This record gives sequence, structure tokens and C-alpha cells, in this order.
Amino acid sequence: MTGKPNVPAVDPVTVIRPDRSLLRVDMRELWGHRDFLWVLVWRELKIRYKQTVIGVAWVLFQPLVMMAVYSFFFGYLARLPSGQMPYPLFVLSGIVPWILISRSISDASATLAENRSLLTRLYFPRLILPLSSVVVSLADFGVAMLLLLGAMLISGVMPGIELLFLPLFILELIVLAVSLAILAAALNGIYRDFGYIVPLFLQVWMFSSPIIYASGLLPAGYRPLYAVNPLVGILEGFRWSLGGGPWPNMLTDQIACVGITAILLCAAIGYFRRVEKSLVDRL
Repeated sequence: MTGKPNVPAVDPVTVIRPDRSLLRVDMRELWGHRDFLWVLVWRELKIRYKQTVIGVAWVLFQPLVMMAVYSFFFGYLARLPSGQMPYPLFVLSGIVPWILISRSISDASATLAENRSLLTRLYFPRLILPLSSVVVSLADFGVAMLLLLGAMLISGVMPGIELLFLPLFILELIVLAVSLAILAAALNGIYRDFGYIVPLFLQVWMFSSPIIYASGLLPAGYRPLYAVNPLVGILEGFRWSLGGGPWPNMLTDQIACVGITAILLCAAIGYFRRVEKSLVDRL
């Protein structure tokens, strides 16, 4: 009696290959790993505030101290104009968005090196690591926004119909933070000395943006070059939506902001996808 020989069963094998498209992001894959994203976010929040003396109050303490220092030196001593807002409120409305940008870049630049053990043991979309830094910074931004709204009530500054545009400028701010966080993570993963450049870059960028001064102080001839800074359109729109008043360069600032941010996002994703195959070997 003849029969077919017994062939041992073979377990299915899943082969993971990198997508050759540099600008394509698998959103379904990112969404499928959302629980892992929240684990990283919750872990970072606990590490950041669990062992601090004042805990979550540090999110409020930092912008308040910055507002007090800048208000004294630039508002009281230098007498910089602030338009329709009191100068302390003017500065605070610039510091709150800056907190999201600066913390996203600072945290994301180190996130790959800090999670090297995860990269070598688990498969997950590498973009989750810089994205988790932005989500953590968004939590701080939300608390700081409550502080800003409370300061507006105390100062008697009530937003008008322009407040309806505030979500648009917050969305622009988030997209810019995501773009720069991804780019900073990739650069620091390949070039380890990039982490030393980040603090200097942030300091220069802060004073190159209308955070402690109004952009109207610049001569008109420098305005087109100044608008290349995407934070100009975001900060001006952020303040305009909260305090109202004229905004003579709205169209120019927004076109420049959206265009530069879109270029940064595409460049960041493309560069991250290009280098992520060799990240583990370089870390």
C-alpha cells in the first residue's frame, strides 16, 4: 500500500520589507500600534513628573517665570510695544506655542538613542518614537493653554470672533512640531553630535521669532525674508485669534507658513525613511 509521505507542517513566515517609497507613511500600521504609542507617552509622563518636587505644576511654573523675566527686561526696561495686549500677556501668548515646539525637538532628538533596546528587540514603526515626544509635549501645551486663558480673563482681554481660527493655527503648530521632531530624531540618530547643536539652534530660533517682540518692529524690507520663518505666521495668527486687532501681512505670512511647513514635513519623512534602515547599527 502506497501513500504520500508525511510532510512536517511549516509555520507561516512573515517577511517585513521596507517600503521603497520615501514619502509614503503606512497610516494603518501606525494606527495598529497606537497602544504602544500610548504606553511610551504614559511612561515618559510618569518619568518626567513622578519624582519632581512640584510635579505637574512645573508645566505652569516654567512659562510664568519666563513671562516674568522677559516682561521685566523687555517690557518694563526696554519698553517694547505689544499692541493691544498687555506686555506680560503678549509674551505668554508667544511662550505657550514655543513650549510645544522646543520640547518636541529637544525630546525627539534623543528618543532613538534612549530607546535603543526597543529598536533592537521589537518591530514597530520607528516614527512612533518621535511622535510620542510630540504627544507628551502636547500634554504640556494643553496645561499651558489653560494658564494663558486664565491670564486673559484676569487681564480683561476677551477674544472675539477671531477665536474661531485658533484651531487652525494650533494645527499648523502641531504639524510643524511633528516635522521638526521627526527630522531631529533622524539627524541625531545618524550624527550623534547633533544633540549638542539643538540647544543653540533653539535659542537662536527663539530670538529670531516674534515671541518677546512684535514682528512689526522689523523694517518692511526684511519682512519677506522674515516670513520664511514658519513660526512668524503661527505666532502672529495665534495672537490675532486671541486678542484680535489688525494683521496686515496675514496672507503673506500664512502662505509662507503653510508652504515651508509642508516642505519640512516631506523632507523630514523622506530623510527618516531613508536612514531608518541603518539606525540600529549607528546607535
